[in-house]
Parts: sequence; C-alpha cells; structure tokens
Amino acid sequence: MRYLWALAFWFIPTLLWAQCPGMGSPNELSKLLARLKSTNPLMLENYSLVFEISACEKEVCLEENQAQRLSQRAVIHLVKLGEKTRVRFLKGPDAPQCLLRVESRDYKCIHCGDQDNQNCRAFAQEGSKTRLQGTNLDRADFDFLEDANRVNLCEVLKDGQYWKITASQKTEPTLYPIIEIYLDPKRETPLLVRFFTDQGLFKVYRFFPKYYIQKDQKWVSTWFQVRNVSGREDQFQFETSFKILKGPSQDWRLYFDTSTDPMIGQAKEDELFKTP
Repeated sequence: MRYLWALAFWFIPTLLWAQCPGMGSPNELSKLLARLKSTNPLMLENYSLVFEISACEKEVCLEENQAQRLSQRAVIHLVKLGEKTRVRFLKGPDAPQCLLRVESRDYKCIHCGDQDNQNCRAFAQEGSKTRLQGTNLDRADFDFLEDANRVNLCEVLKDGQYWKITASQKTEPTLYPIIEIYLDPKRETPLLVRFFTDQGLFKVYRFFPKYYIQKDQKWVSTWFQVRNVSGREDQFQFETSFKILKGPSQDWRLYFDTSTDPMIGQAKEDELFKTP
C-alpha cells in the first residue's frame, strides 16, 4: 500500500501542472512565478516612483476613524538604483526627512530636497531591512517567487478565468510553509496572495485588477492592500494600503528611466545619495 501512496505523490504534481495550459513542467511554472515579481512596484530594480501609503491598526482602519487614518498617511518618493535606495517623505509626519541605503549602511537625513540631503547620520535599523518601516510591506515576502525549495502546483478556476498556484515548502523550514497565489493568466498578474504559517492564514496581499497599468510592456500594480490576519482576511489586526500617484498631467509617477522623473532630472547619482 505504501508504494501506491508513493506513486500517487509522484504523479499528482504532474496532473496539476497539466491543468494550467502551457504549464506542463515544474520549470515552466517556476518561470511564470519569476515573471510575477515585476508586477509588484516594490520589487522592481533601477526605477523611481511617488506613492501614497497608509498603515493602521484595525481600530483606526474602521470607517468611523478615517480622519485619524488620513492624518497618518504619507507620500513618498522612492529611488532605487542598484544596491542604493532613497526613501524621501514628501508629506506626512516624517516629512521632509529621507532614508538612504548606501553600501549596506543606512542613513537618516533631517531635510531632503529633490536632489540634496542635509544633516545625515548613520543609524542601525531595527528589524528587517526588507520591510518598509511602520508598515507590513516586506520585499522578502516575495522571495518565494524564485525559491527552488518549493513545490509549485497549478490549478484552473472558473473555466480558466483564474489560476491558483500553491507553493509548498519542500525541505528547509520557513515562516510560510504554504503560499497561495490567485492570478489572471492572460495578463499574468496576481490578484491575491495568501501566506500561511503552521497556525493558519497569517498575511494577505490583495491586488486590484482595475488598477494595473501597462508600462513599457510590463503590467504593474498601482494599488494594493496588505493585511496581517488571524485565520480569515476579515479578522485582521493591521492593514497597509499602497497607491502609486499621478502627476499634474495625470501620468503615473512611475519611471523606469529615472532621468525622466521630474524630481530627479539630470541629477547625478552621487548627488541623490550624498550623505553630508
């Protein structure tokens, strides 16, 4: 009997891959997951953008407390070039400060302009260096998209309108042994990503289909929400809303060529990341 179970385990993944057209092998499914990475604006490389972020505990997230939530929101100009990152607060409690990461060191500058930083001091950042401070947004959450230690299974939902991919940890222990991704297969854009710990559903990323844009032949989400939950999405403790903003001409303020960003222009990289 145990040999029959072994055979079943061997063939089930193949059958699930076959359910998703074009995903006839683990390699094809891995390539699809890797492509999903570029749909999340925080996972891009060598770019700049302006976005609004709002993070709150559940009590503050409630409709009757929207005024308090709005008072805590921030507008941020983010520049990422190679291993260097510049997070400048344009509006909100932390404006006009900025945070820099240069050569694996973190700096906090008291006053930052479009192309200059003033009164910068090195500091030791507490907690994860991949998480946006004060939020539950974490770049490391999406490392699983290129994790060779996971078994990825794909199934078709609603007559092919959606696909569900389940990424299960294969060997090494991890915080999230199971991750579920629901996506639009035509555009290859995630709609929902659910992270499970050993205790159950813990974190949910929800991407809104109407707020994907196509820029330089890439689909990118301009609005998504992240919740830390206790078993169900509506039972959440903390939520972060992320929105890319538009400029005066109603163009999205997302730039794959940073020289086209009006706030950067022809400024040299050394000027943007200078820590006087």
